[in-house]
Amino acid sequence: MWPSVTGRDVLQALSHLGWQFVRQTGSHRNLRHPARCAARLPNATYPFAYSDRETVGAPALAKLTARMGLDRDAFLAALR
Repeated sequence: MWPSVTGRDVLQALSHLGWQFVRQTGSHRNLRHPARCAARLPNATYPFAYSDRETVGAPALAKLTARMGLDRDAFLAALR
């Protein structure tokens, strides 16, 4: 099961997985993964549109990890 977490928790987990903050436009923060950029893989950059206090529910987390090409178990481990 996917937990329900805040945007801040998701950003911290993504940071642990190697994603880096690039820039912010309004409430949209753009993240990129250096290894994916170097290998020219798809989904090397990702617009993250959740505020720090906003709750990110289970369906949104599932979609986010799928679009970013992340392993579910690795992401859940980084959340802890």
